[in-house]
Amino acid sequence: MDGQTVGGAIPGAPLPPGDDWPSRGETTGWVEAGAGTQAGRVTLLLAREEEIIVQSVRCKLTMAQCDLSLLSTGRAPLLIEHRQPIEYLAGVIEEAWIDAGRLFAVARLAGTPRVAETRRLLRERVLRNCSMGLLLRYGREPGPDGVTPVSWWRPYEVSLCTLPAGWLEAPRARV
Repeated sequence: MDGQTVGGAIPGAPLPPGDDWPSRGETTGWVEAGAGTQAGRVTLLLAREEEIIVQSVRCKLTMAQCDLSLLSTGRAPLLIEHRQPIEYLAGVIEEAWIDAGRLFAVARLAGTPRVAETRRLLRERVLRNCSMGLLLRYGREPGPDGVTPVSWWRPYEVSLCTLPAGWLEAPRARV
């Protein structure tokens, strides 16, 4: 495989063929307007076809290379600020889909006191940002536009966050 090597495997979700581990990346997304928190669920726009920076390499995500196998299991976590301790678990991704070149997900929010405050911030439309951690494989050489194509990518977690990765930079995400 002609990809860069960093990252790790996800139990129960086989990686595509290759002799290297995928790299890790992040995208910047947002809570969908009008999504609310009905029945303890929120709709998130996680990614669109965009450039991200991975280990100082400009890469291009396309939906055709997106692997939704983990997000579709109902086991992918919804975290607060990408923090992994259990007290930062805000819920779980129930479903994910691609529509018109954009990746969406519906998250079910937990009923814990910590998440009650998060739910209030969502309802008041104060908390509006999310970010997605992903594994990806990309080529060794950039294309003529200086952007390296991504051959495969798989989201593994989604986070509600105050300031998403790379929000103040262009392109919109940084690893």
